[in-house]
Amino acid sequence: MGCEQLRLLLDDKSTQRAARLALRHAYAVWVTAQSGVDPREAESKGKRPEKRLREELTKLYVGVRTELGVEHPTDVFEELED
Repeated sequence: MGCEQLRLLLDDKSTQRAARLALRHAYAVWVTAQSGVDPREAESKGKRPEKRLREELTKLYVGVRTELGVEHPTDVFEELED
């Protein structure tokens, strides 16, 4: 998956962590969709897996944009809520 490739290429550890957590939360979204049970519920502090995934993806995008030298790296369009 692309997140694993990013972890190998990125310098900043917090961005590497965001890539790993995005993958972890994507798995939780998939399992929840299949079973109706969030496998990470105990560690989620009341957040649904979709929200956790969106938050980590935003962190990942900001980190990647920073490393790429984008002028406004934190100016990331947030995913729309369903």
